Amino acid sequence: MFKQENEKTPWFKEKWIEIDNYKVNSLWHCFGNHTHKVDLETAVRMFATSETALLPINTHKLKEKVSQDSFLIGHGDVTLQQFENAYDTSNIVKALNINLQTTAEDAVKHSIIGKSLTGVNLLKLEVLTEDMHDSNDEELVKSVSQLRKIGGYVIMPLISANYKVAKELVEEYKCPLLRVMGSSIGSGMGINDQEELRKIASLGVPVILDGGIGNVEDFMYGIELGLQGGLINSMLFFEGNPAKSMQIFVDSLSKYNNPLKKSIVSET
Repeated sequence: MFKQENEKTPWFKEKWIEIDNYKVNSLWHCFGNHTHKVDLETAVRMFATSETALLPINTHKLKEKVSQDSFLIGHGDVTLQQFENAYDTSNIVKALNINLQTTAEDAVKHSIIGKSLTGVNLLKLEVLTEDMHDSNDEELVKSVSQLRKIGGYVIMPLISANYKVAKELVEEYKCPLLRVMGSSIGSGMGINDQEELRKIASLGVPVILDGGIGNVEDFMYGIELGLQGGLINSMLFFEGNPAKSMQIFVDSLSKYNNPLKKSIVSET
């Protein structure tokens, strides 16, 4: 594993991953899954602590009501507007989190509505199994295909650790970044298929470990396998205090030296 040492600027806070016209850093996070809720103060504390460059905007409420109030930060009642009133997001990259969908049809519908109401064309796209724990890769690929035909979207799909699916998304559908699950959502089980992840990392686009991260070691193991970062979420809620857990995670991650200096992505 990588050597730990203190750096003046933690390596993961540098904005170096290029996704089409966007640049983000390597530490991503959400604000809980469908079993968690955060209030505005907690959401702001989590975001300020992580200093991530990417803000995921949940769209699942669009199924109930098509309005600006349907764009949420997390799964509670914190709207995007409330969050932006409390935290300056002018230099933050926003992505529509197409979350809690189980069919390509619904994922595409929410993408279209979300973009039309917000102007955001960067999609954190996922189509999940009915239990919300794993990617439904077949439906996910269908949704990417349909959105590519429509045009105008920058798509960051979530898939299982499946090289064949990853290759199709990169080569046929030109996805500029892949989010690949290490293990099931909320499991904290880390990486189940190291070799498949290593192969996916060789496809020439940035890959984010997204699903199953249970600790800093899981995150860094993904980097060791050739990934460019990771998304943490459920693990922040294991102890019941996500803001505190975020601080502990960031402090631990900050002890590592920069493992990505010779990465395929730019550090500028």
